Amino acid sequence: MDPMKKPLSMSLQFILLVGFLGLGLTVFVSRDHITEVITTWSGNPAVNKAKRSRGSGIPVIVSRVIATRNDEIVSAVGTARAKRSVMLQANADGIIVALNANSGSRVKQGDVLSVLDSVKAKLALQIAEKRHQEALRLLERSKLLKSRNVGSDARVVNAVVLAERAELEVQLAKETLRDLKIIAPFDGIVGIPTVEIGDRVTETTPIVSLDDQRDLLVEFDVPEKFAVQINVNDEITAVTPSHQKTRFKGRIEYIDNRVNPASRTFKVRAVIPNETNILRPGMSFAVELR
Repeated sequence: MDPMKKPLSMSLQFILLVGFLGLGLTVFVSRDHITEVITTWSGNPAVNKAKRSRGSGIPVIVSRVIATRNDEIVSAVGTARAKRSVMLQANADGIIVALNANSGSRVKQGDVLSVLDSVKAKLALQIAEKRHQEALRLLERSKLLKSRNVGSDARVVNAVVLAERAELEVQLAKETLRDLKIIAPFDGIVGIPTVEIGDRVTETTPIVSLDDQRDLLVEFDVPEKFAVQINVNDEITAVTPSHQKTRFKGRIEYIDNRVNPASRTFKVRAVIPNETNILRPGMSFAVELR
């Protein structure tokens, strides 16, 4: 043994062993990368082609595929009105003697809402009925005389005409008396009367309004591009300022058959149920239609 060569210490040998092991582990883990670098340096066409075929591994973002609606929402503003509404007027001149319905009260068809002074009309009816009775007695007498060969056929004919005329006068008097009453033409809610008891009115004087507001009608304009997408009975939702947190449901009742050439829109009418009577004619509504 060469005396000049001294053996390595145990600690140095351990350090060298650990270093060799670490180098070997690094080479094993990075073997693919080292191979790729060597291949690239070598310029092997086959290997380079295989590398290009594997791609460069570009990261992508993925998401779950789901079905969604692509509806367009049509928004418009319209004003509501009652499905049936009328301002009642008297059919004859006279003085108001009774107002039977208070504002906001619900009435039925045929209810008497107001009455005009009917004293003269009642007297005229009584006179007409008396004339009718006299005409009937004259007719019976003419027939009796004719049966006894005392009267002529002409007298009987005249008596028949007089009786029929008297009957018509009775019907006219009854109609005149009926015209002195303002009667509800349909079920609805009474508005505030425009007259008071004792006021004299004519046939053109408005008396009281009546609205059937179980359903409200809202009309609004829609751009013409939606003309083929909107159909009768399509559902709409509406919001009014007095009930901002409530979305009222309705449906389309009518679609106008013309497009306004100036605005390039067409009119749509929707019906909103109002069974609870919390809505009023004249309210504004923001309408949405899918």
